[in-house]
Amino acid sequence: MNTAHHLDHAGISLAERTFTRPTSKAFTRWVAIINFWILISCLSLAGETVEPYATDYANTFKLIEYLAVFFFTLDYLGNLYYAKDRVKYFFSFWGLVDLISILPTYLTFLNLSSLQGTKVLRVLRVVRVLRVLKMARV
Repeated sequence: MNTAHHLDHAGISLAERTFTRPTSKAFTRWVAIINFWILISCLSLAGETVEPYATDYANTFKLIEYLAVFFFTLDYLGNLYYAKDRVKYFFSFWGLVDLISILPTYLTFLNLSSLQGTKVLRVLRVVRVLRVLKMARV
């Protein structure tokens, strides 16, 4: 193992490097994974609005949604956990974008019938597009 590489990461966990060290390979790989899921999620969201795709591929779109939200949740929780000031991150613009982009899926798990028929959840999912802007600033 390269001594400089070893010393650079001494005492810092892989998870911490992933969320706090923009020059690390872990951070770069994680950003690529999140960017991939942002792209796939946006394409899926667009596909859901077009018939016959919305009907023919409903299960595929749902699977994509769940996988994307899984990764977005890990990203949100990692950013929140490793933030220097967690409260500040939670209420920051990008923290709220991250939260709002995953919230609709969790609300549907709660089966809130008053929200099921509305387009509120779909509109909130569109906030995911803002995640693209977040990744562009890294």
